[in-house]
Amino acid sequence: MNTMNAEPDKEEFQPEDGAKPGALESEPENLEEFTAAKQQPETRLQRFLRLSIRWLAGFLIVFALGVLATVFVLYRPITDQLSRVRMNLQQSQQQVSQLESQVSQLKSLEAKNKALQDQLDKADLHIRILSALSDVNAARLDVANDDIPSARVNLTNTPDTLKELENLVGANQKDAVTAMQNRLDLALGEMDRDSFAALSDLEVLATNLVQLENTFFAQ
Repeated sequence: MNTMNAEPDKEEFQPEDGAKPGALESEPENLEEFTAAKQQPETRLQRFLRLSIRWLAGFLIVFALGVLATVFVLYRPITDQLSRVRMNLQQSQQQVSQLESQVSQLKSLEAKNKALQDQLDKADLHIRILSALSDVNAARLDVANDDIPSARVNLTNTPDTLKELENLVGANQKDAVTAMQNRLDLALGEMDRDSFAALSDLEVLATNLVQLENTFFAQ
């Protein structure tokens, strides 16, 4: 009976099928080897690469911040300033265009004014010639009728009229007007002592005035 009881005890301590003795004892050793492999010191190359990557990342960050700072501190104000300059330039160009238009209008008005002034001067010249001619013809009639006082009255304004004519005619006609003034002085000096000579001088003066009128207003 003792033999039968001992056999089952041996079977209880036998390992199961497929189990390897000592397998559990080897696992802690593999874990320690793995941990020890991870805790091995870095080589110089690994450390250099790691530091280089850190420095490169830091440099890129600083560079990016510098670019952003440049954009906001320098580029943005310059852009705003250029925008203002463009706006001022456009306004200046508009003002220049307006001024050029005004200058064109003023030049047109100036040309018209010059044309009108020329017409006015020409009309004034014609009036002065006809006025002097009218005075001389009236004086001729008075001298022919032996009315010397009346003749002198009709010629009262003629010297001033001839003086104005001298200022209105061109340089080519100034000598002719001067000769008319001299002829009028002769006629006035001769009226009291020689009415015939005075009448002759007045006729010559009238002819000269007609010729002067034809020179400017023949058409």
